[in-house]
Amino acid sequence: MAKKTKDDAEVQPESSDGSIAVNDAWTGMLAVSLLALVVGSGFLAYDYYQYSDDKVPQVTKFTSTPPGAPQKAPPPKVDPKDGAKDAVKDAPKDGVKDAPKDGAKDAAKDAAKDAAKDAAKDAAKDADK
Repeated sequence: MAKKTKDDAEVQPESSDGSIAVNDAWTGMLAVSLLALVVGSGFLAYDYYQYSDDKVPQVTKFTSTPPGAPQKAPPPKVDPKDGAKDAVKDAPKDGVKDAPKDGAKDAAKDAAKDAAKDAAKDAAKDADK
């Protein structure tokens, strides 16, 4: 392609300031939204002028009494067989409530602690004899 010179450059008319207006989809959307605003305002004005100054429409009440406080949920049903397991499982250990559990590791640690406590109690009983 040959190099252009100043003489070869296209000259735009000075009235356009270097840009040409293009109507595209956004211009159409702008026109549609303006039309929707005008029509909506017309419906609003029509509805407003339907009311006279002294008459206000009454709203129908569907309830005869105001709502009260919500009812408390009944306590969950506990199976007698599972009740003892849940009570032991939910009891706080070492003064910490809702401590996270790691499954088998925590169970092994708890068993080791319980065994150590039992051994200490047995040793104290043997020493008292």
